[in-house]
Amino acid sequence: MILKQVSLHNYGLFQGEHAIKFAQPSIQRVTLVGGLNGSGKTTIFEAIQICLFGAQSNLHKESSSSGSKSYNQFLLSKINRDVTPGEGSAVELVINLSDDVDIADDLVVTRSWKKTSSGIKEILEVYKNGIIDTDLSENWIEFISAIISPALSKLFLFDGEKILKYAEPNETSALLVRGIQTLVGADLINSLEEDISLLKKNIVKDANPDLEAELADTENEIKESRQSIEKITKKITKLNEKLESDKEKFEKIEIEFQAKGLKSLEKIEVIEKNILKKNIELATLKSQQHDIVADTLPLAMASKQIKTITKKSAESFKVSNQELRIESWKERDQFILKNIKSESSIDLKSLKKLLADKIKEEQASIQTIGENNFISTLSELDAIDEEVKKQLKTYKQNKKKIEKISLELESLEKSRLRAPDTSPQSKLFKQRDEMLQSISSTETSLTDEKTVLENQNNALLKLENKYKRQFDEKVDDLQASSKQKNQLQRIKLTEKILAEYKLQITKRSIKSFEEVIAQKFKYLLRKDSLISSISIDDKSFSIEALNSKNQKIPLNDLSAGERQLLAISILWALSEISKSNVPVIIDTPLGRLDSKHRKQLITKYFPEAGAQTVILSTDEEIIGEYHQSLKPYIGQEYLCEENKNNESGKIVKGYF
Repeated sequence: MILKQVSLHNYGLFQGEHAIKFAQPSIQRVTLVGGLNGSGKTTIFEAIQICLFGAQSNLHKESSSSGSKSYNQFLLSKINRDVTPGEGSAVELVINLSDDVDIADDLVVTRSWKKTSSGIKEILEVYKNGIIDTDLSENWIEFISAIISPALSKLFLFDGEKILKYAEPNETSALLVRGIQTLVGADLINSLEEDISLLKKNIVKDANPDLEAELADTENEIKESRQSIEKITKKITKLNEKLESDKEKFEKIEIEFQAKGLKSLEKIEVIEKNILKKNIELATLKSQQHDIVADTLPLAMASKQIKTITKKSAESFKVSNQELRIESWKERDQFILKNIKSESSIDLKSLKKLLADKIKEEQASIQTIGENNFISTLSELDAIDEEVKKQLKTYKQNKKKIEKISLELESLEKSRLRAPDTSPQSKLFKQRDEMLQSISSTETSLTDEKTVLENQNNALLKLENKYKRQFDEKVDDLQASSKQKNQLQRIKLTEKILAEYKLQITKRSIKSFEEVIAQKFKYLLRKDSLISSISIDDKSFSIEALNSKNQKIPLNDLSAGERQLLAISILWALSEISKSNVPVIIDTPLGRLDSKHRKQLITKYFPEAGAQTVILSTDEEIIGEYHQSLKPYIGQEYLCEENKNNESGKIVKGYF
């Protein structure tokens, strides 16, 4: 299916007639539509889906967080506000269903609606060669679904913001389930299985009218379990919406935060801790220095005198007469005191006390002092001298440390002074903190709810298996007619064939998917050697990446950008395997994708995504170098502009 043109008449922001011609399949197959948020890009995206699928698009459900908006309410909301509801809106698509667009006939699909006294009146008209085709008009949804089903269209017409959701491991598996089942026609098989099951149930009921009552308890349990799963699913949806909203709010706060230089506020706490640490170190070192100055330094400064003391003491032992020895000691003491007085910086009190104690010791033992005692005293003096030297070394080292720490403290104080004043910005700081806490809390809640959902799904599966087992037992015990038994046997055989068929076709599809996804993923990755292959479980549809050594790479080990590329690779693979030849339309494709991976998409994915690629971009996505990189592949460019005076919009040729 090739898109040629879309026209909007009084639709959304666009009053009057506005049209976009699409780039045709060629090297320049990309149609680039730019616009600021709120300028009508998404309106164009919606209009295409509405025109093709109407209520089957489910846009009315997706546009409401509760999913409660009706299709008619949605249509009413899309009538331009500057026209009367009775005038209504319309969307028109010109499409071509052949690969050979030059010879094939175009179809013009027009869907219009307006408000009437009885509600909304919608008209669908399909024109071929300028003439309305009544049969196509009446059976359009069946016709277009055979080409591309509404479910399958979600794989080709998607909001780029959802890539973030698909990038989560659980959602990746869900995407695979949805994609593979759609492509293999599992929906049709499931529908057929349900019909067969209902038929079997009715046959058994005819033969056993009490069956419903006998299985009522298990049926009620299944019903309650499904209701519980539905509630949890809605809760998870709301939590995801809250998480996305909180992340957007946080990003805005963070931009303001950084713009005001408040990022440095985070460093204040570290600075304060460092200041405290350095002050403690400084106090400890100064205390050590004080002890050295008080106890050791005086002796160190009097080292010359100590040597003289030692010499005088030695001479005293040459005096044999005890009285002369005493006189010699007196002379020694006077000499010491005389020389100490000349050293004004010495702590005299400490030194006098030290010498006085020593003199008393010597005088008390003067009768027994011998040469050996004196030698011992000399040894003690030598030991004191060594200790003094050691303490002096410590003193010098500490002095250098004190100088270094003092400089560090000075630098830290300057850093603290340079930091912005926290008081005027405390509100923003608090908001940022609260938002981070909210995000963390929501993520925790999401994890918990997903665990509950998984448990509930397992419980439901057990209940369904229990019901099937009970039902089969009733069938085996059934006193049925020959006709009923034959019918049940054929049904049983059909169920077995359908189950085996679904299993085999799913396995074959999975094998193809593994190869194509791996191929696309490796193509998009900057790290060519990161993965070697992709493995998909045929029961759980969980996906695993494998390296060249066939070792598993948990999806959580991939970066956020790499997981997004994996999600895009899955969508790309689904598109290629489907062979639907339908355009790929992406709204806001790069919103959250990091800069490292943007260019990979722009140069590798967009030009090859489909026979046609339509990109609806903001002014923050495909701009500058990204726009230049995509330029060789662009066939058409448009810009959605908003008229701020009357809040209407228009579509013009060109780009930002």
